[in-house]
Amino acid sequence: HSGPASFGIWVILLNACAFINGIVWKDDAMDRAPVFCDVTAKLNLVGPVGLLTSNWCIIQYLAKILTASKSLECRKASKQRAIRDYLMSFGIPAMIALASVIFQVARYQVDSLVGCSHVSALTWPTMFLFLIWPPIICGVSCGYSAYVLYWLIRQHTKLRALVTKSTNPLNLHRFVRMCVLAATYLCISAPVAICGTLATVWDIGPYLPWQSWYALHDTDNQLSRIRQNPLYQLQARDWVPITAGLAIFFLFAFANESLNVYQALLGELTRLAP
Repeated sequence: HSGPASFGIWVILLNACAFINGIVWKDDAMDRAPVFCDVTAKLNLVGPVGLLTSNWCIIQYLAKILTASKSLECRKASKQRAIRDYLMSFGIPAMIALASVIFQVARYQVDSLVGCSHVSALTWPTMFLFLIWPPIICGVSCGYSAYVLYWLIRQHTKLRALVTKSTNPLNLHRFVRMCVLAATYLCISAPVAICGTLATVWDIGPYLPWQSWYALHDTDNQLSRIRQNPLYQLQARDWVPITAGLAIFFLFAFANESLNVYQALLGELTRLAP
């Protein structure tokens, strides 16, 4: 399950970063960990895009199951789909992270409560290389979701047989949980992506006409500069990774396959204990 795996990896990375940032910068915005901030600032920039792209891959896979796609019967095609899912889930965010240096106007910013974040200027490269992607991915995911809903209504009597045809270790209960995960996160992330994009435009504005690299990265906006914001207030987009983590926890943490893993781990720990 490449889509859920990618989604889970992003959830772990983003929540781990948020947890560490929340502890280290609980009461101030001092520059304590430069290398850590370099990494987490990029992760916090592209992480929401990674979650959206992974969710898109999940919905796309569900659509293939419901339409009884012949490609699901071919192991080679399943492997190619998994590679494509991983490339989309991590490749698109990686390209955005690399391109962000174009509109980046500081090394990073340290905010109280949330720690390290990316600092951007509002130029046309910012819009085309970063801001437009969350709404576009949400739009495509909404289209696939409508498609899945249509086929769920049409094929609900054959659902168990369609799920059984999949070459992946998928059963009906796991399929339903994947549907609920994708739908829940999309219902939350779609409005947050739109509102978050508008809030980002408002926060990093006003618009600056692109003249040249040197005009944007002048003495006030050098890439080596570190900014500090001790008065930061939590925003809706800061809760997206937590929401995604809670969705995974409630849908998968107590499933039969998870309980089997817990039991196996407990058995190993008991065996290793003196």
